[in-house]
Amino acid sequence: RILPEERSIIVLGIDYGKRADIEQLANIDKVKFSGQSYSTAVVLSAKGPGLLSIEFCTKFKRNDPESKKGIIDQLMRQYSIQLAIGDIGFSQDFSSTLHNIYGDRYLVSRAHSKVNNFIKYSKDTFPKEILFERDYHIRELYELMKKGQIKFPFKDYEKCAWLIEHCCSMEVKPSLSRTGADPVIHYVKGSTPNDGFMALLNAYLA
Repeated sequence: RILPEERSIIVLGIDYGKRADIEQLANIDKVKFSGQSYSTAVVLSAKGPGLLSIEFCTKFKRNDPESKKGIIDQLMRQYSIQLAIGDIGFSQDFSSTLHNIYGDRYLVSRAHSKVNNFIKYSKDTFPKEILFERDYHIRELYELMKKGQIKFPFKDYEKCAWLIEHCCSMEVKPSLSRTGADPVIHYVKGSTPNDGFMALLNAYLA
């Protein structure tokens, strides 16, 4: 018998894009037309104080709403997801459908350059939304990785290698602050995909 305080917190982060993994093999011209962003998902659990563990990650094979919903429904059931967060970028109508189904177990995220106190929960929108300061939370997530506080499933390296590549794709772009005193660090997408990293970031927000 597992006591309530011993149970892991298990969440799901999703990043939506216009590109599906199977399209890469099937039709190169369609990939170029549909953009360079994948739809990805990461299941993350809190094993204990200061330790997060990636339980599962995947690139969506297809990008139609029925296929995406099927994967999300399966993950919600299989891992008993307590909270799922997906970005609102390419998913307004689809996210509304999921919010209707799952209620407050499914929220959306929206990145801003500046947010008071770095994060804000907006319950008056539909779907309900988490506004977060982009650079602040990206930096925080990288700091956790450096400290070894996010565990990757290296026993299944072939299954998570693409996620590791996506986590290494961000580039640092410093700029001067308005006062000109201290440089401000911005994180920008590099030449390779970062969609898995953004799904991990949504799981971290959850």
